Amino acid sequence: MKKVLLGAASIASFGFAGSAAAQCGEISVGAPNWSTAEIVAEVDAFILANGLGCTVSMVPAPTTQVLPLAQGASVPLLVGEFWSNGVDAEELDDALEDGILEVVGKPFPEAGEFWYVSPAFAAAYPELDTVEEVLSRPDLFPSSTVEGTGAFFGCPIGIGWGCEHSNRNLYVAWGLEDRGWTLENPGSFEGMNSIIIDAYNTDSNWVGYYWTPTAVAINNELVALDWDREFVGNDAWSECYSASEPEADCEFVETAYTPSTVVSAATPSLSDYPGAYAYAQARMMSMPALGAADEKVGGGMTAAEAAEWYLETYDDEWSAWVDADTADAVRSAL
Repeated sequence: MKKVLLGAASIASFGFAGSAAAQCGEISVGAPNWSTAEIVAEVDAFILANGLGCTVSMVPAPTTQVLPLAQGASVPLLVGEFWSNGVDAEELDDALEDGILEVVGKPFPEAGEFWYVSPAFAAAYPELDTVEEVLSRPDLFPSSTVEGTGAFFGCPIGIGWGCEHSNRNLYVAWGLEDRGWTLENPGSFEGMNSIIIDAYNTDSNWVGYYWTPTAVAINNELVALDWDREFVGNDAWSECYSASEPEADCEFVETAYTPSTVVSAATPSLSDYPGAYAYAQARMMSMPALGAADEKVGGGMTAAEAAEWYLETYDDEWSAWVDADTADAVRSAL
């Protein structure tokens, strides 16, 4: 667990006596294990600690662990990028109704999860632009692990992401095995990215899962396929498609991916610190700024370094989320 602390001497030097900052105490900032979420978490931690005088602990918070973290939280918890469609809808509704978790804002204005193809494939086969059409040609994506099949790249396994389950279940729903495909889940987020980057650099065919906003999707010019199917609905998605162990009576049908719902979530106790609570409600990074910061991570920066780069570069954006004294304190800490 990483501590982001601001000493009393520093707080005094920023002149926060009597302000909302002086009312802040310990806060846990949840950092999911993918780059944009790590950047949002680091921005939150920096502003909360250096601008609002909070004592911040960074805690790992992959999608499937957010509800357990909230249930066991001894101090207020803030998760800046929470893909709520990646957890069981009934469990989430219960958590919201029981006051375990609440939605406090949005980390950015838009997002989505798709099945993509590489730009080389899209250019060579422009007529194959739907999921159904691409799945009819496994021969164009030869697997290096199972001879005679096509390679479909799903979500990294074993790292706590909800997309691991949804892509495995969509693999079943769309009948990929019977169509001649092998589900090849990367062993890590880094491995997932390297496969996509390699396909881009070598003008190779690639098909698989990814999401936006990400520098990887933008810089590697991934082309989203048209599902050409209606979404099966939230209830069926939660009970069957996003479940780690689907119910025995699940009847899988071809469906579009669930519409993405990405929010900032917190335990209700965050409202005990009005300055931090107001910040969480106001903070929303623009897509160009987030994409630029994510590209810095792709270029070798840590998420913390990219967050500071963002704060230095996009002053007009983030300073609108806080009062003038808080903004000055953040600038002084950079």
